[in-house]
Amino acid sequence: NKRKGQKYFIVWHGTPLKYMGKDMPVVVDVANVQRNFYMADKIFVSNEYTKDILIETYNMKNVYQGKIVVGSSPRNSIFLDEKKKENIRENLNIKNKKVRCYMPTWRGSVGKVKKSSHTQELLNYLEKNLDSNTVLYVKLHDFEKSSIDFKGFNKIKEFPNNYETYEFLSITDTLITDYSSVMYDYINVDKPVILYTYDYEEYIESRGLYEDIDKYPFKRVENLDDLLMAIENTYLIDYDKFKRRFTYSDVIDGANKILKNMLNNYVDETISEYSLHNGKETVAILSGGFWNNGVTSALINTSENIDTSKRNYICFFEKSKIKPEHYYKLLNLPENVLFYPITGEVNGSVSDRLLLKRYLWNEDYKAKGRKKQLSRIYREEFKRIFGDLKIDWFIHYTGFERKEAEMMKHIDSKKMIWVHTDMFAEYEAKKNFSKKIVFSAYQSADKVVMVHENLRDNLNKEISGLSKKLVTVNNFLGEERIRRLSKENVFETLSNVKVDYAFNDNAYKTETQMIVEEYKNEIKEIVESTKESKHTDYHTAIKNIRDINERYSFNPYISYIVERTNKMLNEATERISNIFGVENKGLIDELLFEEYYDYILPEIKDKQNELNYYFPNLENELKSYKAFLNERLDKAIVNKNQKVINNLENQFKNSRQIVIEKYKS
Repeated sequence: NKRKGQKYFIVWHGTPLKYMGKDMPVVVDVANVQRNFYMADKIFVSNEYTKDILIETYNMKNVYQGKIVVGSSPRNSIFLDEKKKENIRENLNIKNKKVRCYMPTWRGSVGKVKKSSHTQELLNYLEKNLDSNTVLYVKLHDFEKSSIDFKGFNKIKEFPNNYETYEFLSITDTLITDYSSVMYDYINVDKPVILYTYDYEEYIESRGLYEDIDKYPFKRVENLDDLLMAIENTYLIDYDKFKRRFTYSDVIDGANKILKNMLNNYVDETISEYSLHNGKETVAILSGGFWNNGVTSALINTSENIDTSKRNYICFFEKSKIKPEHYYKLLNLPENVLFYPITGEVNGSVSDRLLLKRYLWNEDYKAKGRKKQLSRIYREEFKRIFGDLKIDWFIHYTGFERKEAEMMKHIDSKKMIWVHTDMFAEYEAKKNFSKKIVFSAYQSADKVVMVHENLRDNLNKEISGLSKKLVTVNNFLGEERIRRLSKENVFETLSNVKVDYAFNDNAYKTETQMIVEEYKNEIKEIVESTKESKHTDYHTAIKNIRDINERYSFNPYISYIVERTNKMLNEATERISNIFGVENKGLIDELLFEEYYDYILPEIKDKQNELNYYFPNLENELKSYKAFLNERLDKAIVNKNQKVINNLENQFKNSRQIVIEKYKS
């Protein structure tokens, strides 16, 4: 969260050629960038083209409260500093060399890097065929660079480490890249750009491009022979039209101007500021994971049948709860209805987190004397999620989730909560929500919305003070969809139906299973972020794992997992410290994390259906149950009671499943 009075600025580097945000295959990967944008006071971009793409692909249109600033790209100033460029060439002793640069984009998905054997082939080819007066400097992704040995080359060198990337790039004679945004920045030096796109069709298919790069004023080649020819032959360059579109704001003192805008709101002919908020109310709707169920259908049909131009709408949901097969629903929401996957966890001290776990999952715990602490936690969480967005209406549409139901009691927005079913019968049958939290959310809401009038009597009878806030909004039918489907062959319709067997995301999970699911997600997030981070703080990662274990130890099943994990972590710490010495803390933490990831976590999680992960004490319970059955069986045999013997033998045969069902209940 931003502190009170703190300013948060985002400088977006580069111009997007590759698909961004919700245009990417994994639609919900917008989550963290979108959250940061919502929190930022200003977002700095280098051209109108980038501004328009970010607004659309990160769901900022009409709702973002800060300003988008179009101005100089600070890192491009060096391209225009001729004196500094001359000094760099002299220092490197390459004044009379033809200096080429190869900067490919990394290939892989978000958070992962795919190593390319083609890079080694390319470097070997160019080392053999480039003329003796040419030197090729290569900048690869860190993960790929480690697999290339530059020692065997004379004409090919690594990027020098004593210069910032663009400082060195500014003195080169040619840029060779592929789909990297560096191509847009490099036109400031008025030197040739070669796009070496050996995997053009595959890349477009997997990643997608906004522009047709064949229409760009660059040379595009797809094989090594053509690449060599493009390097050796100069061609006429006319970047004027291209510059007017992409780098028109770049000036030699651009970085200074951006700083002046940050500190003093400075503007001139090179800087433009844009406000996106349209002045209308913004409605945040807890939508659930857009599963194929009645709640999702009702929400989509309603949004398609109301005038969405009167307000701004944001459907928000936990990122982990939406499946890839439902991404299309997010992309087909009506005009002025945005979506927002939320990720991360509640901030706060160990005391805050222990209070939350106890309050959310213990139906009898009322948290007397802790209301101010709860209110602070939920106000901070609301701010963490929505940043500086002005949320005028907060709608709990699914009607079940605890966290958001409790949040309703502590925020200043106007609030609604939907009632889709007889919640009293639902609780008695499944106990799949917190009666304490959800029913008190009804009392704090401005409106409690029923989907049918027959729910009114029970609500009035069971919960005091609701009569004036109860309203009925019947679900809309999806008329257009029904008309379209009516024209289809019935077998074609049925073959396209995808069924999710749940009324809501947690409808058929026990309370323990939901807690375990939360625990798993928190551990998974720590592990994944640690494994993918370039500069990993292993000490913090291990501390976070221990903190999560402590917070969840209130649950008897997870406490078993916690005890085993802590025991193995302590044993591993002692073993590693004895080998490397306690003074090597950084190395010990790194090896300890690897031990946790490679050995401890797989041992804690039973690979056969993760049964022990959900029911860690299963084997002990099963052993006790079989002993109990054997004792009774011995007595039945002595008494020659064949009916009891048959019954007990049947129970013994199915003992494992009986114990599992006991855990589930």
